[in-house]
Amino acid sequence: MIRRIGGVDHVEDFESTREGSIRADSEAKALELANSLLKEKQQFLAIGEVISPIMQVQS
Repeated sequence: MIRRIGGVDHVEDFESTREGSIRADSEAKALELANSLLKEKQQFLAIGEVISPIMQVQS
């Protein structure tokens, strides 16, 4: 996720968002989630534990 957001190959869902502030907020949330998945990987033992933080961000 980090490589796709910050790299040359961008995420189409973010790129297609014309409103810059919404795109920036979405990218920041995705990067925060990716960072926590990397740093706290021992905490995520099942796919439901990965999906749960995603659902919280969407709320």
